[in-house]
Amino acid sequence: MRLKNNPFRMILIWIVFGAVIGSLIGALGVLRIIPKDTFESAVGITIRICIGLIVLILDLLCIWALLRPRLIGYIKQHGETAEGIIAYVHEIPRPDQLREDAWIRKARFVCTVLYHVNGKDYKVEYPPTPLTSRQAMYPFSFEPEKVIPVQYLRRFPQLSCIALPQIQAAEQAEQQRNRIVFIVIPLILTALYVTAMIMTG
Repeated sequence: MRLKNNPFRMILIWIVFGAVIGSLIGALGVLRIIPKDTFESAVGITIRICIGLIVLILDLLCIWALLRPRLIGYIKQHGETAEGIIAYVHEIPRPDQLREDAWIRKARFVCTVLYHVNGKDYKVEYPPTPLTSRQAMYPFSFEPEKVIPVQYLRRFPQLSCIALPQIQAAEQAEQQRNRIVFIVIPLILTALYVTAMIMTG
């Protein structure tokens, strides 16, 4: 997947930024430029902030996973349909089926699609599809230059989704299976973090 189109690019930048700041603080402490007590206090605060940010990011990702189906449902109900062209496809095979024939193995497909609406061109990279196979998708195939239907909101054409019935049905089933997980994970993570902060505070 190309980094410039990756929705997690900002997270990666902040992780690198945090690593640089942490290394700088560590270097200042080792060189005794910062007094020992101040250094230990700074390290403790930095660790708490970093763990808090990690928990916050995971919570937000889970919340987005719960909200996204509602947005997609709204687009399906109120959206317009357009023909898109697949510009780029990245296949992510299921790990235990790497040696299977490409026609039948289960995989997720990440598509970058170009479509034209109201005189403007849009380029959207969609999240990985649910697990499927090329056989299950036939006669459609995930290949560059292939035409693919998309649905979009008239007022916000950049908000869109792939309009293939097979993908939409599989997405709905997968979201139903994972819904409880995305509710429980942020609750547990947040509770553990708050408990840890109280006990060590």
